Amino acid sequence: MAWNETTSLTFSARHDDADAAYSEGILDGLESLSLKLEDRFETVPGGITVVVHPNGAWLDFAHPFLPLVRWSSAPAGRRYLVGWAMTGEIHVLGEAALEKRAAGDASFEALKGSAERLYAQLVIAANNGRMPPPWSPSNFRRYLEWAWLVEGSAQHFARQVDLFRPAVIRRLREGARPTFPPARRDATNSAEPSSICSRNTAAVVPASSSSHDSGRAVRAPTSRPRSTSAFGRSRTSGATT
Repeated sequence: MAWNETTSLTFSARHDDADAAYSEGILDGLESLSLKLEDRFETVPGGITVVVHPNGAWLDFAHPFLPLVRWSSAPAGRRYLVGWAMTGEIHVLGEAALEKRAAGDASFEALKGSAERLYAQLVIAANNGRMPPPWSPSNFRRYLEWAWLVEGSAQHFARQVDLFRPAVIRRLREGARPTFPPARRDATNSAEPSSICSRNTAAVVPASSSSHDSGRAVRAPTSRPRSTSAFGRSRTSGATT
């Protein structure tokens, strides 16, 4: 397949002919998000390339960690694991492939926002030396440990929290009572209710605080917090760092 390239002021995209208009929309959204994140984080990466894959097989072949994460996640959120962030690159699915995965209008909008959510993850990682990329087995394990913080914060900064409401409702109906921090099966899951806690961490920084305070709030600590119910009741933790 021949790749086409579309560029904006800060980003670029590689895609096929069918995703030309969709890729332009991705770049516009990333430019807007980048400007907002500059007010919140000390470091905001530029020069990022978005690779738009026409189908899931191409995406999974390019990123062998992604099928593993999808398989290990709770069913309610698997459809939303449609991209991967690398150093200098974001890989996502094309519009037609996303439409096939969507479970409704809100689901489709959440899927189309994957590039912005993944870029927010890159920004968080750039300001936190403990988080990938770059990816390695040890960094991947650390990501699973703190995915609830990274994923939830990325949804908050990309302004996508409300779009995942149907998935959260499904997760509450089908799964066990959520805990904080979430179990690893839920850690990478966009539908995990416990990730709301990390979204609130970013949201509660007062407007009068330093512009970078909310960015500092999502840096991974050196150890996991005590395990509690996501609804506030403490329980004995079996988690280890």
